[in-house]
Amino acid sequence: MRETLKSLQRTSKTDLGWSRNPDLVPALNPQHSTMANIICNFIKTGDLQPCQSRIQRRFGVPAEERACCGVHAPIEARLPQHVVGRCEFSSAVGGVPSWCPSEVAAGDRLCPFHVGRREAIGHRLVAARDREQRHREALRAQAQAERLADAEAQRAALLEQPPPAPLRRLAQDQQNVHTAHVTKQTSEGEARLLAMKTDGRQVGLRVLRCFASRGSAGLTRVLHVANDVEYWYNQPTCRRVGDRLYARVLEGLWALIEQQPQEQRAELKIRLWEEASESVGMCCEGHISRLVNVMVGFDEAFQPRMSVGESIQAKMAELAGKADLSGAEKVAQARAFLTELAVSAEEQAPWLEALE
Repeated sequence: MRETLKSLQRTSKTDLGWSRNPDLVPALNPQHSTMANIICNFIKTGDLQPCQSRIQRRFGVPAEERACCGVHAPIEARLPQHVVGRCEFSSAVGGVPSWCPSEVAAGDRLCPFHVGRREAIGHRLVAARDREQRHREALRAQAQAERLADAEAQRAALLEQPPPAPLRRLAQDQQNVHTAHVTKQTSEGEARLLAMKTDGRQVGLRVLRCFASRGSAGLTRVLHVANDVEYWYNQPTCRRVGDRLYARVLEGLWALIEQQPQEQRAELKIRLWEEASESVGMCCEGHISRLVNVMVGFDEAFQPRMSVGESIQAKMAELAGKADLSGAEKVAQARAFLTELAVSAEEQAPWLEALE
């Protein structure tokens, strides 16, 4: 029994080709292990040109007269045996596959009729490509002309637009985060966020995962905002080299959000998305200001940020209502306030005149 099992094991190993006995393994023919690139030369019915698709075939396997790819091999298999010297155009007239019975033209694989048809198809294809090329060139020229016209129209509109009046410029200044008044508001909230105790882990991925749930904003917009947050979160410098200010403020903000009740926490994450979306394109100070603004209305320690125009209007209204101050004192206090906001003398004049 033991000798029988050993014999069966030797036989199975020999059949599998990995017996250690070199006498039992046939010599390998290198041609059988090498792949050759063969081109499918089946004549296509569309343009009457050879297929030209590459076929992988082992050397040593007899090559057929017409090697076919996986698409045309089943078609040729349904055709009758091809007669040498006959046209190689195939068709299925009446549902029966057949070869063209005409003799081939000299030096060609098709009969004279199908050679002429092939040339006509080739001319049509060349003409169609030329038309398509001309059409694309015309579209590019039209698009370029439209871009130039739009740029010229915008330039003309800017030249014709009068410069904004001083009061209007200040009243419309909603994004200036570099003035002393707005910087003071931002610094107070910033200090609160920097003082927050965090878990020591980076929050960039958690914030991006939160943004990913904003599917209603559109994938393109979500990716745009997420890339902006990731960029600033990885910036090592904002005000001083190596301060990682944006990352630290964002980590403090996230820790503060996570401490809120569930319902309020969800609202704050929506607010974070809104502020991050509006801060795209701003500088580091603008991004910090937007992060601080997330908590406005949810935490009394964070005061709403006022624009320069709103701050001036509130201050002027406050001074105008003080009956115990003379006109000169009101003007002096207003001038000091406007100077602190870096308002030029020319722009201060209308405000001061209103108090005299």
